Amino acid sequence: MCKQSLICLIGTVLLAAASAGRTMTPVSTGSPAAQVPPAHTGAWGIELADRDPAIRAGDDFYMSQNGTWFAKTPVDDTRPNAAYWRDLRGQARVRVAELLASAAAQPQIGLETPVGKAAAFYQAYMDVDAIEAKGLGPLRADLDAIRATTTRARLARLLGAVAGPGTNRPVDFFARPLGYSLFGIDIAQDVNQPDRYAVYLHQAGLLLPGPEYYLDAQFADVRSAYRGYVAALLALAGWPQPDASAEAIIDFETRIARVSWSHEQMNDAVRSNNPLRVAELARLAPGFDWRAFLAGAGVAQADKVNIDARDAFPKMAAIFAATPTSVL
Repeated sequence: MCKQSLICLIGTVLLAAASAGRTMTPVSTGSPAAQVPPAHTGAWGIELADRDPAIRAGDDFYMSQNGTWFAKTPVDDTRPNAAYWRDLRGQARVRVAELLASAAAQPQIGLETPVGKAAAFYQAYMDVDAIEAKGLGPLRADLDAIRATTTRARLARLLGAVAGPGTNRPVDFFARPLGYSLFGIDIAQDVNQPDRYAVYLHQAGLLLPGPEYYLDAQFADVRSAYRGYVAALLALAGWPQPDASAEAIIDFETRIARVSWSHEQMNDAVRSNNPLRVAELARLAPGFDWRAFLAGAGVAQADKVNIDARDAFPKMAAIFAATPTSVL
């Protein structure tokens, strides 16, 4: 989990505590009460200054209401898009971090309070010296599980565990070429029958932002840096021959990228809506143990799934079947 995601998670804990009342009152711990400001709502509404009075609404209503905002909002290579919600998200991260740092600096906040728990969690996460001292210890069980996986069936089950339980990713039916597992999995409202839930499987397997990053000449520098990054991680994990292993991993991901759907294809809501039974999926993409994958994800009982990149799934499964387990 990245720091930004962690901060958002802890922020949720703080907001949950705040929702119980306008003011959060810590449980008494025998020390002076912690100074927690009361919750409040600031100014809100429509920003009329974003309108452009020089443009008549009848000529271009959208720009008449947003023209000044467009003129004053920078959009460049470092910020390719902009929106109020992006500004709010950035501000929220900073403010949550400030709240956590402030709470962590107040030892009188008891661990039995939501704020105290969030502060302790934040302190533990930011204690770099303690984290470094533990080394690979916390990862040992996961690394051992990977090393012990020598068959494709067991690996499919392990990939299901990586993609399934314990994950927290928003459901997005468009533009999902990324993922730590070869295939992604989500439980979400069924778009074809909204009164029930469905198991969604997604093409994944790429850690760079999209297939084009593996294939286009303009991203050669990104690929070079990524190769060094993978080798460095393998070396830190004590993996044998990290440079050669990194090369094999990049080659595998490149082959997956060649058969993956593009972002534009993933944006096709009709083509990416493919409900079918698990037995049908096994016939469509026979190179991957789908039952083992679903069992690892905690949904072994699922009989139906909905996949997105239908014609990419069999090609990805074939690549998986042809790749040595030491690389997978």
